[in-house]
Amino acid sequence: MDEVEVTLDDVIGSVNDPIHLSCQARSSVTATITSYRWRIGEGDDAQTVVGQSPEATFFFSSRGRVPVAVEVTDSLGHKAVAHADVLIVEGGSSTLTCDASIANVGQVLNYQVLVFNTGANAIAMSFALPLPAGTDYVSHTGGSFAGGALRWSGTLVAGDWFGATLQVRIRSDIPSGNDVVATVEFHAGQDTFSKEVRTRVNPRIYLPSLRKS
Repeated sequence: MDEVEVTLDDVIGSVNDPIHLSCQARSSVTATITSYRWRIGEGDDAQTVVGQSPEATFFFSSRGRVPVAVEVTDSLGHKAVAHADVLIVEGGSSTLTCDASIANVGQVLNYQVLVFNTGANAIAMSFALPLPAGTDYVSHTGGSFAGGALRWSGTLVAGDWFGATLQVRIRSDIPSGNDVVATVEFHAGQDTFSKEVRTRVNPRIYLPSLRKS
């Protein structure tokens, strides 16, 4: 009756930067996952690594989209396979982070955008981070906030970076249990890509009002 499931998400990164892959695997009868077989690429050029960890780090030497897969095996010998893509682009190591993965209505969220040029040459880079649905603007540092979005553009030399922050407050009218989803779009040299971060909003709790008559 054992069934094994595994999931693997797409990843965006830069040439010659460490690319971290992580999968989530489970057995329906809670058997131990004993083996992870990673395959990077396809055909004769594919690279295969076998280990006991749900995480692996790889380096890619050129731009492009690379198919990846992981096959997991549990202690009962049952297997499952997940597929994803690694997208290698200029500026792909740029990040969007939030200081909270779970929050309450009325709470302030702090987003940070870091733009990295890990390439060998100077490139033009920019980003736009729209105000997430269900939030109100509070403040920002770096870049400019106009038209409902935090924006920046400039040229970064090799190895340089730029950082900006956006503060927002979760509105009271956001549906209970929803996620606040922030998505930033990056432009770097010839490439355009986006990254997102989610914050789960805690469901509201309503307590009955008791009065003594």
